[in-house]
Amino acid sequence: MEEQKDLELLNNEDLYWQMTSTRAPLAQKVFYKRFASLVFLTANRFLVKEDARDVALEVMHKVISNPNSERLDSVQAYLYRVTKNHALSWLDRLSRRGHREVTHAAQILSLQSVESELERSLTTEQATLRLKRLYTALDELKPDQRQCMTLFFFENCSYEETAQIMDIEIKQVKSFIQNGKIRLKNLLKHTNI
Repeated sequence: MEEQKDLELLNNEDLYWQMTSTRAPLAQKVFYKRFASLVFLTANRFLVKEDARDVALEVMHKVISNPNSERLDSVQAYLYRVTKNHALSWLDRLSRRGHREVTHAAQILSLQSVESELERSLTTEQATLRLKRLYTALDELKPDQRQCMTLFFFENCSYEETAQIMDIEIKQVKSFIQNGKIRLKNLLKHTNI
């Protein structure tokens, strides 16, 4: 019980490092409790609830059973990237099976100020392609810009929450988001999204 409380007090990166280095079931349990809902909510942005649940379970299993051996700067950013990629793969598999439904993925694309509104009849395949292009462009942003935009737009964190998570001033958050949006818009123009 004392060890669990000690683990619960660790910051995200130290908890992840503890989990990867010791492979202790208790560290894995604390990690799961801390991040399972975040992974589900991220997956649910791309997929319907039932699929998001499956993806979240697969991602948590993958991250816990085969952790990244490198020290991470941001566990949340890492989990977001892994979940996003897994959800995109899931969408790709759905599109290959002939599913022609509009998913939550289309909503994510509304982040772009490049287009005023996406067509309502996007197929899963079209949404997947556009998402891949969007996330390729997001990956080109500076790390601070990407993390601020991820927290603000995808995790629905406020400026204050984003500043607190990143341990920076609110005006820096606003600057990173504004500059990130401008850079993202320019990158997306070059990929014809």
